[in-house]
Amino acid sequence: MSFTKKALPADIFKDKSIYPFQLDIELRYQDLDTLGHVNNVAMAGLFEEARMRFSSHFIDAERLIKGQTVLGEVQLFYLAEIFYGKPVRFFLGNGYIGRASWRVHACAFQNDKCVFLADSSLIYK
Repeated sequence: MSFTKKALPADIFKDKSIYPFQLDIELRYQDLDTLGHVNNVAMAGLFEEARMRFSSHFIDAERLIKGQTVLGEVQLFYLAEIFYGKPVRFFLGNGYIGRASWRVHACAFQNDKCVFLADSSLIYK
């Protein structure tokens, strides 16, 4: 199952019980924009960190760091504002796993509200 390119993902991707891995990531003051909420670019970086921590559980971390896997595609869906002061809890899981690539799906919650969805494709080199 993966997201479509034309519409928001199905509500099932907001269900944290479908993801086998979770972690909290603390926000940094530098993640804020001038309106006082987390900047979209910063949120993309937080997803990248969560994805790498998740992936290192089943792929040798050295392989990830040395660039033997590359990001082929990423889709990010911002569902609500994210505010400084409370951590963001990421829930992640693998979608399709193939011979040359795999997909990582994620949702993120703050204060028990789904604020972010992501779908990415990683390619083995």
